[in-house]
Amino acid sequence: MSPDLYFVLWIAFTFVFFSASKSKLPGYVLPAIAPLGVLVARSVSERVNKILPGDRWVEITTGVTLLVIAFLVALQFEETPFGLTPLIFAIGGVASFILRNLPRTLLVNVIALIVVVGLTLPGDTREILDGRLSARSSPAAAPMVWKDYSPERSSTYKLQRSFKYGLNFYFHRELPEWSPNRAQPGWVYAPGKETHELRDLGLSCPFNALRHAVVVCKDPGLAERLSDRGQPH
Repeated sequence: MSPDLYFVLWIAFTFVFFSASKSKLPGYVLPAIAPLGVLVARSVSERVNKILPGDRWVEITTGVTLLVIAFLVALQFEETPFGLTPLIFAIGGVASFILRNLPRTLLVNVIALIVVVGLTLPGDTREILDGRLSARSSPAAAPMVWKDYSPERSSTYKLQRSFKYGLNFYFHRELPEWSPNRAQPGWVYAPGKETHELRDLGLSCPFNALRHAVVVCKDPGLAERLSDRGQPH
């Protein structure tokens, strides 16, 4: 069996096996990343060394990809402090078209990527993106939002599986699913887009100005929720 076929079968098996599974999480695709990276690296290396033709297509594909990324990042500029990231991606994309030399194009693109990572990770951008893409920051934010917060009375509501599994890991236990019939007061980890529904059910939810993926709402308990909903507004 040729090495290329081996890696292709590795990637195909990963996608087919986990696509057939009823339980899916984003991390399931990780076993396919390594063989995919090997195939891409080998293909680019062969074109850099002129073993295979098509280096111009690599330059064009890279340039288009970087310009699209620059455009998408620029659309989020008002909400996320990306700084010079869109400009750096755009420079790398334009360089891919005008250099007409694959080794130099790859060098410029690698430098652009390193600069982007160096500008993004140390600042506020990483924390903002982390809050929007994961539930990691929500347990730490809960006691800052709610002074009487108690993690022992925490539950989840309509969270996607990856967020719920993440919270279970941080809490070292499985959090129960909240329901409107729950009598005891507590705190509910819910998707940021569900805050309007929870407020209508009588819960108190913070204003999600930073558009966090997961927010923590306060449940006053069934009796108080029913009392508040029965009062005229």
